[in-house]
Amino acid sequence: MKILRSGLGIILGIGAVVILAVAVGLCNLPWAARWLDVGTSPQSADVIVLLNGGVNTRPFVAAALVRGGWAPKILLNTVTAHASERSGAVPPSFVITLKVLDYCNVAVDRVVILDSLAATTFDEAKAVDKYLADHPARRLLIVTEGPHTRRARWIFQRVLADRLVEVGAVSSPTDEFDNQNWWRTEAGFLFVVSEYFKLLYYGLRYGWLGYEIIITAAGIIFLRVWFLRRRKQNRIV
Repeated sequence: MKILRSGLGIILGIGAVVILAVAVGLCNLPWAARWLDVGTSPQSADVIVLLNGGVNTRPFVAAALVRGGWAPKILLNTVTAHASERSGAVPPSFVITLKVLDYCNVAVDRVVILDSLAATTFDEAKAVDKYLADHPARRLLIVTEGPHTRRARWIFQRVLADRLVEVGAVSSPTDEFDNQNWWRTEAGFLFVVSEYFKLLYYGLRYGWLGYEIIITAAGIIFLRVWFLRRRKQNRIV
């Protein structure tokens, strides 16, 4: 019965999104990225959670927040090594991040390394949850690229639901694209579209089906973007 109700909710969600998209034309391309970006202006927090990746931008934003007095510490997870990292061809991303933070004059005692070997944002959230069990906080700020902030905040809010901690997000810049032109580059297209699929995956994987509208919007927006991109390519050919 529960599965049936969830299935009905998804079907109704799809119908609602389709009707809304047709009625008011929300499925325009800039909106697709802006909706994902829930980053806000910095607020005072107990800790900053610097998500791994985006070494060209994320560490600089986190460093600016600490040096600006918005939070006293940065939490940084270790990550599962990729093949190139295991071979020694490149250093792990969190090692690069540490070097950037040092370059930005962030003192070593301001950075807490969580030895989690995280592979996903969910893994990072679980590691932070474990840390907060011994180091309670009232507010934390997540630092990641704008299109990643909605999913990251959503995951942390779910994982930390029992901690009664306020979860905010500060958007770092993105390489090669922004919310207004993301579909014009391959990097932007893959980033934004993949975020919708990841929202869908997390909703189904962890049973977070209270977000039917968000989850089903992923498929609608992807199809819309795919259609427009294909049409443009066909015109060029």
